[in-house]
Amino acid sequence: MNFNYLFDAKTTSSVIASSYHTLMSKIELKSLIQSLIQNPLPSNLGKQELHKIIDDLILLNHTGEIKYKYLLAKMFVEEDSICAFEVKTPTNRIDFVRVNGISNSYEIKSGLDNLLKLEKQSNNYNKFFEKNYIVIDEKHLEKAINIVPGNYGIIINEKNKLVEKRKAIYSNCLNPVNQLSIFSKKELAFYFKELDITKIINTQGESLVNKVFKEMIKKRYSTRWKFLLSRHKEIYSIDYQFFFQKNIQPCIIYSA
Repeated sequence: MNFNYLFDAKTTSSVIASSYHTLMSKIELKSLIQSLIQNPLPSNLGKQELHKIIDDLILLNHTGEIKYKYLLAKMFVEEDSICAFEVKTPTNRIDFVRVNGISNSYEIKSGLDNLLKLEKQSNNYNKFFEKNYIVIDEKHLEKAINIVPGNYGIIINEKNKLVEKRKAIYSNCLNPVNQLSIFSKKELAFYFKELDITKIINTQGESLVNKVFKEMIKKRYSTRWKFLLSRHKEIYSIDYQFFFQKNIQPCIIYSA
């Protein structure tokens, strides 16, 4: 479906990405699209078709985080691993995490982001995860190489495809205190029968803590990730994180 946008496609996609949310009503979706195009929308468009218009525009033209998260998730939908969006640490929120025998973190710096926090973030994530990556717009490549630790893998977006430019090397900075800080009290009690982090490390050792850390991540996010995997062909790219978090049947959202 062709439209005459009021702005160039990249600007229009950014405006839509910043305003869109999955639970918008049909009237809200139509109003959002209509506010950015010159020609009137066909009156017979259904809710799912409106979602698709927005999805197509963002997937083709947007340079922000929402697309990078989709491209990351898409890389692993056929893999035997457990992934998660936005995993919280005491000081940060990690964009994407994957466990496939090895724990992996992915920090996104899209074309709309700056690199001001990257040094602190990358040094911090090295304490939690065995392999770590930055996922960046091509324009950030030269600066990012000089910021992140040498063990970091580098993935760039080339024409809507993520390409690995540098392989990640196993972190030598893993810290059991940091890893245990992600556990909830309930999870600490379940895995260690103990809430005191110092005692856990002294009695269990760093290697076991790292092993259990990966088991916990997999257990915590397994149901949500598997839900997304089982329905990813029904879900638009802009909504991957929403359905991962909410586990609502896509037909309920897109036909409401």
